[in-house]
Amino acid sequence: MDNLKDCFGFKHCALFLALCSTGVMVERVQAMQMDLGDSDWKLRWDNTIKYSQAWRLQGQDSRLVNAPTANGLYPSIQSQGDKNFSRGLVSNRLDLFSEMDLSRQNYGLRVSGAAWYDDIYNQDTDSSEQPHFLSETRKLHGRDAEILDAFVFLRGDLGENSQGVARLGRHSLIYGESLFYGGNGIANAQGPTDVVKLLSVPGTQFKEILRPVNQISGQLQINPQLSVGAYYQFEWERSNLPGAGSYLSDVDAIGYGSGPLREVFGNDTVNGGDLKPRNSGQGGMQIRYKPTGTELELGFYAAQYHDKAPIGLYAYLDGPASAASGLPILGSYRQVYAEDIKTAGVSFSTAYGPFNFAGETSLRWNAPLVSNLQVVTPGMAADGGDNELFARGKTAHANLSAIYLLSPTAFWDGGSALAELAWNRTLSVTKNAAALDSNTTRDATALRVLIEPAYFQIVDGIDLTVPIGMGIVLDGRSSAVNKSGFGNTHSGDWSVGLKATYLQRWDVGLNYVNFFGAPKAGLREDGNFSYGQSLADRDFVSLYVKTSF
Repeated sequence: MDNLKDCFGFKHCALFLALCSTGVMVERVQAMQMDLGDSDWKLRWDNTIKYSQAWRLQGQDSRLVNAPTANGLYPSIQSQGDKNFSRGLVSNRLDLFSEMDLSRQNYGLRVSGAAWYDDIYNQDTDSSEQPHFLSETRKLHGRDAEILDAFVFLRGDLGENSQGVARLGRHSLIYGESLFYGGNGIANAQGPTDVVKLLSVPGTQFKEILRPVNQISGQLQINPQLSVGAYYQFEWERSNLPGAGSYLSDVDAIGYGSGPLREVFGNDTVNGGDLKPRNSGQGGMQIRYKPTGTELELGFYAAQYHDKAPIGLYAYLDGPASAASGLPILGSYRQVYAEDIKTAGVSFSTAYGPFNFAGETSLRWNAPLVSNLQVVTPGMAADGGDNELFARGKTAHANLSAIYLLSPTAFWDGGSALAELAWNRTLSVTKNAAALDSNTTRDATALRVLIEPAYFQIVDGIDLTVPIGMGIVLDGRSSAVNKSGFGNTHSGDWSVGLKATYLQRWDVGLNYVNFFGAPKAGLREDGNFSYGQSLADRDFVSLYVKTSF
């Protein structure tokens, strides 16, 4: 990638100019009065172009790139994301996001989509072991486009005090009061998440990383105090985990597009494809109640869902090869996702002066527990449903958060401070107790804080904010939640940045991210999770500029 260090070459300029030209044409169209044939129709079309870069600040740590696992069976399967990138430029990306809303009176539709190109992932890597990025990793990180929202909606009055809204199609929704730790909350049931964005921008709120899925949902405001809602999803989609060998990937076998794994004997264990859940069987409901004369709002929830991130790996023994060689030859592996998880919970939110307090607690039944690698022998049934090999159990979860609006002082003009404390416990193991990762604990607690002071009109037309954040696992090695902010004991991340807005149209941001804690590869040599800091050598600085029209 040395030829990329000058970063913005001809290809970038051509693509950037093409997109900007498109933007100019769109802006001109928007400036025109659009006759849709009916004055009741309203059309809004917004576009955002973003250009960003990121730089690795450290070299590779030998403790992370030379870490065997599975009792030495795999000498190096959790280091490719580290080895693929030398110190320097690790992302050089252009994004286009477009959204359109068309409405008439009480109904309409919304469509949004995204496209991106990252030149780094369209070039060779810095590793002699894997000179080219895997095809699925190149697609996820390097060049692709996708439809995000695509739904129709209907809203209206159903009586003197009743109002309702229904949506059908690709959209996202969130239940509960999770701020950062949605993977530990009721919101874990509602949809897949963009984990790549979460790792790239620590401190991103959970509602900002939820991805849309094809579903029907409705919300009915019965009266000012009481509302009910429900949804049913027509499809299952996985979360966007970092692609295998991408910069923030820490285990080569887990993630989007994982490739073959080299055993110590010299053979490859190939990716046999994900064991995906069925599309049906996911839905939920909520009741929200505001007692009269109070600032309190209560929520009650129930849902069934399938996990959107893999709970672990199944490795398939190659019977003939093992018999012929006398060695444990694993022919293939598959990422497995748990089906039919049930959850129920309650929440509260209230305001007091400049503070907003919220919290929730929930239980999960048939929940997947953090498990180690499971070997599947010939003829054995193994999936994520009734034939699971990973551990399952009953778990308890709680999140407590606070938001404080900063008042003008000599140190800032305004801003906000956010914090959330999350806890979980495995109450019981109901299936496959022997599969439970032996390095886990019953309880775990994590904390994330984000302070963002604001400075208005520091010069004419420019507003500035300074986000400062930190996330840390305070204690425990969670057996109830697989990563989702609980993957590193006494470790975490901290970041500091600058964000400037010019004339409410142009945004520029600079951010530094540090992954702190004892450097350890994600998996120990015995195959269990280490709960150390697997990204300890991947601190980075990022810069972006974006505009909307």
